[in-house]
Amino acid sequence: MGVNHELSLLSLRPTLFEIQLGQVDRGATLSWISQFPGEDEVLLPPLSNLEVVGEPVTIMRGDKSVSVRQLRVNVNLKGLTIDELQARRKTLHVSMCDNLMSEADLTAMEKARSAGDARWDDLKQAVEAAVEEGRVFMERQALRSVEEFNNDTEYSKMLNEAVQVRALPLPAWLAEAAC
Repeated sequence: MGVNHELSLLSLRPTLFEIQLGQVDRGATLSWISQFPGEDEVLLPPLSNLEVVGEPVTIMRGDKSVSVRQLRVNVNLKGLTIDELQARRKTLHVSMCDNLMSEADLTAMEKARSAGDARWDDLKQAVEAAVEEGRVFMERQALRSVEEFNNDTEYSKMLNEAVQVRALPLPAWLAEAAC
């Protein structure tokens, strides 16, 4: 559906928007800092949109007319803010790193157990050291800025690093013992 700009220019009638606000949709009152002290100005909340309610009404004042449009504010309470959208990759990445580290921990412990009871304490310490190295990596990921996660080149590097940490090399004697 297109807009006929020529037709709208023929109707140079001022338009007044009357906006209905509910308790959820009401933003901050700006009357106290308004350039027009008699106006009841409010700041609309984030993720708001305006919905046209009904047909326009024309009000005549002498030989002048004003078109009045009734609008209602709707706030998308489930939508994410820009900050939340930008942080989404970081949140997902940190969760993925946590899952990868849990998998690595489980895999390493299984290898250590299969090596036999004789070296269990040594193996357990080696596995815990490798897992700790992975946890330090994960903490470094969590400290990275949101901007780094939204740079595709950087994010690709971070994903590769995370997958490589999942496969942290265990000490050679542990890998041999598990075979």
